[in-house]
Amino acid sequence: LEELAGRAGVSAGDLALAIAELAEAQMARAIRRVTSERGHDPADFALVSFGGAGGLHACAVADLLGMPEVLVPARPGVFSAEGLLASPDIGEASTTVLGREFDLESGFGGLLDSALARVSAPDRTALSADLRYRGQSHEINVPVFAGEEKTAVEERFEAEHLARYGVRLDGAAVEWVTLRVRLEVDPPKMGLYAEEPEEGDAVIGVTDGGAAIVARERLRIGERLDGAAVIVQSDATTFVPVAWSAWVLPGGELSLARR
Repeated sequence: LEELAGRAGVSAGDLALAIAELAEAQMARAIRRVTSERGHDPADFALVSFGGAGGLHACAVADLLGMPEVLVPARPGVFSAEGLLASPDIGEASTTVLGREFDLESGFGGLLDSALARVSAPDRTALSADLRYRGQSHEINVPVFAGEEKTAVEERFEAEHLARYGVRLDGAAVEWVTLRVRLEVDPPKMGLYAEEPEEGDAVIGVTDGGAAIVARERLRIGERLDGAAVIVQSDATTFVPVAWSAWVLPGGELSLARR
C-alpha cells in the first residue's frame, strides 16, 4: 500500500481507508439488489455478519443501508461450517415424466424407495412436482400432498403462476415435467453458546486511535460495550464504531446497534 499510495500522492492510511470504504459500498450495493430493488426496505431488517472479516465492515454497511442492527454469531469465522453441522441429513430423488403416462401413487412410490436408500427414518417427507404450460421453457415447483388427484396439483400450479407472473392461461394445457421427493432427518441438537467466559478483564489493550481492544471470550451474557472498540477472537474480528454499542445476547451472539 505504501508503494501504491506514493504513486497516488496520498498516505498509506488514507489509501487503506479508501479501499475499505469502496469494499463496503460494493457490499451495500449487493444487498440493495436483493432488498430495495425487490421492494424490501433494508431498514426493516437486521444485518447478519459472518466470516472472519465480516465484522470489520458490518456496521459501516448497515449505516450505508439504514439498517438498525447487526447480529454477529458467537463463532462467525466458522459460521458456514456450523451451518453444515446444524443442517438436516437429506435424501432426494427425482424422475422425468414429461410426455409419459403415469399415476401419482406409483410415480412417487418408486422415488420414495430410492430416497429411503439414502436416508432412513426421515423426520419429514416432502413430495413436489415441476409443472409448466405447454410451450414454456421454465417450470414451477409446487407441493404434492398424499392422496390428491393430478387436477388439484395442476390447480395449485396455475394459482402459483398467477401469483408469480400475474397471468393465468386458462384453457392452456399443463405439462408435468418432473416428480421430486425430499426426505429430511433432523441433526443432533446443537447447544447454545452458554460456556462460562474466560477469567480476566475483557479489555486487553487500546489501539493507536484510542479504541478498546476486547477479548470476546471474556464478555459475559448481557454485557454492554460502547464503541469505539475492536472485539477480537480466534476466528474473527468485529469493529464497533464510536456511535454504536454491542450487547452479548443469551446465545452468545453480539447485537450491535447505534446509540
